[in-house]
Amino acid sequence: MLTVIRKYGPLKVYQKWFFSKPDRSDIGRITVYKQCSSLEDIPGFLRKDFFTLHIDIGTKTSDELFNDFSKTNQTKIKKSFKDSVTIYNNIDFLDFMSFFNTFAQFKKLMPLTIKELTSYKEHIRFTWIANEGEPIAAHGYLLDADNGIVRLLYSATMVRDNENYEFISRSNRRLHWYDFELFKNEGYRTLDMGGLALNPKDKETEGIDFFKKSFGGTIVKQSHYESWPAYFIKKIVHKD
Repeated sequence: MLTVIRKYGPLKVYQKWFFSKPDRSDIGRITVYKQCSSLEDIPGFLRKDFFTLHIDIGTKTSDELFNDFSKTNQTKIKKSFKDSVTIYNNIDFLDFMSFFNTFAQFKKLMPLTIKELTSYKEHIRFTWIANEGEPIAAHGYLLDADNGIVRLLYSATMVRDNENYEFISRSNRRLHWYDFELFKNEGYRTLDMGGLALNPKDKETEGIDFFKKSFGGTIVKQSHYESWPAYFIKKIVHKD
């Protein structure tokens, strides 16, 4: 369990991750609970279903994890091992924000801010794959050491075109494999792939779900909760 605090002017917004259920003492505060295990309605909070994909990196061996990958992933990752790339991890907020926001502009996503990223403090890690110093793909993970959970928050690649599509595609998959081994070796037990839309009417999110499922894992149903003050503040500032 961990708590992230964000300030918007005089207001403090509390974002609480991986709790079993909301604490009633937070009813009057601007509090959002993310991915609670409880599926019950809690008085004083608005509940919303959340689905995600959990991968057991704690008890499965590396070979077992790799065998759970789709054949496409296995083939592309093996091919990527022959590429001249560099893989590493760090906590460089500015570099990640710059790389992600270039991707976000191309994909028409909301850009990240330095305030948003630094609010995670030591609970965030960025992983990178690069070619001759130029980043190809990067992932941002939320770390909950107490629960043994590492959760994918952000993922970005360099802008793809027909010429470099396959290289970027296999490099991104190679980075995911690096992530699995990195966090497994650090003692984390569960890798959370960051949510599933499960909306077959939306082809883009359906494609993202398909990609995440190609790494194996189990679909898990959880809950997001918002206190009423958090609900109204979110409507005003348009923040999650």
